[in-house]
This record gives sequence, C-alpha cells and structure tokens, in this order.
Amino acid sequence: MVERGDFSLSAHRCMAVMEKKTAALFAACCGAGAATAAHQNGVCEALQTFGFHFGIAFQILDDCRDLLSDQQRLGKTPGQDLLAGDVTLPLLYAIRYFRQRGERALGMGRQRLGEQELARLGEAFHASPAPRKIAQLVASHISRAKRQLQSIADSQFKASLHQLADRIAAGACDVLAR
Repeated sequence: MVERGDFSLSAHRCMAVMEKKTAALFAACCGAGAATAAHQNGVCEALQTFGFHFGIAFQILDDCRDLLSDQQRLGKTPGQDLLAGDVTLPLLYAIRYFRQRGERALGMGRQRLGEQELARLGEAFHASPAPRKIAQLVASHISRAKRQLQSIADSQFKASLHQLADRIAAGACDVLAR
C-alpha cells in the first residue's frame, strides 16, 4: 500500500511488492495445503515454492489483463489498478516508454481514465520491449514453479497444478499478442 501512486517505482521494487503480496499468499496456500495433506517437509517446501513462482506469474498476467484487455474480454472495467494507484509492471514499462520518448505518460488525471487513455498506454506497452520482457518473466516463473513439481509423486493433483501453470503461460501469450 505504501507504494500506491508512486509511478517512479523501479521494476525491481514492483517485483518486491508482488513477492510480498500475491506470491507470499499463493506460497502460503500451497504450503498449507501440502502440510494438511502430505505431512512431508520436502513436499511442503516444493509446493510452497511452486506457489511463490506461480503467484508471481499469475499476478503479472492479471496486471497485463487489467491494462491491455477490453471490458468484454476482462469481464470488468479495465484500468482498475491504475485508478486505484496500483503500480504494476506492465504499467511501469508503458510509462518508461513514454518518458524515453519525452512524452507525458498520463495526460489525464487518474480519476478520468477512459478508453482512450488506456488504449494509449496499451499502444506504448506494445511498442516497447515490454511484451518480450513480460513473456520471458512469466515463462521463467512458470518454469521454476513446474520444476518444483518434479520432486512430487505423480497424482491427479500434480497434473492439475501442471495444467494450471500451463493455463497461466497460455494466458500470458494470449494477452501479450496483439
């Protein structure tokens, strides 16, 4: 919450916020589920680490959807993160692109954010190296998450976690494609 509205935030700091919020929540949920079901330290640790990396990939995808999707595809009004002052990685990349070009990123006040302003941010995002960077970041965290599953016995639960990770990866590819 402290970082809210700070659009000069670094990508590193933005990642740290994700790690402390969504990644920590997913890690705790996966670890707790494993602790109640498996009672094996190795499994608990592996699933906790899975949750951590999955959580980061999930949050990045969610942030991209909020910035880049339209209302019909998103199922809610896009741009809610920006309106709330939440600084996300895709938004930082779009703002950085504007700054490199000597342009003002947010021409309208956040209170009056409209389709035109969101479209402008989306265009900046796609014109920058951001889609490639985001895709690589999501793929890296999904790969790290799935690696944790190698130490776990095959089961329908393990298969479900693989499928869930694959859905996040596919969702990232979908939302990053123009």
